[in-house]
Amino acid sequence: MMASVPLRDTTNQQIKHRQGNGTRFSKQTSFESVKYVLSTHCCENECCRQFTCDEIKSCRINYWTKTMQQQRRYLFSSLRAAGSHKLLVLGREVCETGWKAMYGIGKRRLWEIKKLLAKKSDVPYGDLPRLKKPSVEYLQAKTWLEIYARQFSERQPDKEEYRLPSCITKQAVYDLYKEEMIKAKQKVLGRSSFHEMWQKALPTVKISKGKGAQARCTPCINMETVLMNMKLPKDIRKEIEEKRRLHLNLQSICRSKYYKHIKKACESPDKYVSLIIDNMDQAKTRLPTFSSNSKVEAHLHKVQHHVTGVKAHHLGKTFILTWTDQFHPDCNITINALIYTLHEISLICDSDS
Repeated sequence: MMASVPLRDTTNQQIKHRQGNGTRFSKQTSFESVKYVLSTHCCENECCRQFTCDEIKSCRINYWTKTMQQQRRYLFSSLRAAGSHKLLVLGREVCETGWKAMYGIGKRRLWEIKKLLAKKSDVPYGDLPRLKKPSVEYLQAKTWLEIYARQFSERQPDKEEYRLPSCITKQAVYDLYKEEMIKAKQKVLGRSSFHEMWQKALPTVKISKGKGAQARCTPCINMETVLMNMKLPKDIRKEIEEKRRLHLNLQSICRSKYYKHIKKACESPDKYVSLIIDNMDQAKTRLPTFSSNSKVEAHLHKVQHHVTGVKAHHLGKTFILTWTDQFHPDCNITINALIYTLHEISLICDSDS
């Protein structure tokens, strides 16, 4: 019983591609390699001498124009189909040594395939699922980005998302990472790999831009405009980037102080009170609000209302105050909201005691 698995012919375009770019392909299909097969003493039957140079070269071209994985599959299926019998090349019987010489198959590669067959594997080793171990550069970049996001990002109140300041870009973040890694004499992850790691490992960390972004501070807008839209000398650009770094550090310090006061108020509510006051976006508080606007209603004047929220962290409560344009939106509104909230908190404390 004899068995063989036919090799699929490849196109001239694939052959030219491998000839132009594959050094190993050129070596295996060269005249010297083909001539060497004819002089190979494989067995007493001299299997290789029954083929011509053109036939040997054709077999090698068909084999070496395949990808590495396709070659593994061919070797695996050929040896499994043949079993203990001889193999076939172009319909003629050959021994294993002659079959190996015909295609230029390496000893180690053939040994690995035979080892899998001995284990009764159903697929060659290239088809087995492999666990990709992250590199040291990948893990260092991920750790650096986690620390950077923890220091400079701000959690969104309505969803599990962390926004970095709007005055930076992904390229600026990568440049900062690269600079710190070079200073620490560590290997740097490539830019595309860094962005891919960011997208996969930390998808909730985003830069606050576009639709849904919160209001931005004036320094952030000014620095973003200058760095993104103007061609500047290197020394001036470096000076602005340094100012941006100091500005972001100040934001980080203020944020840390804010969370520190929240922690103090929650741990010792009898000593400390932590409040935060903010106004709602005015564009969303014009009344009446319709689900759809007609042309007649579009030009009509709407009554502007204002909503001020005061959150007491140690109580876990939020106090809401509404007011109209009859009151001027200045510090008096903030002071009144603060006095009202403190009065309400005192009443709550008195009722609890």
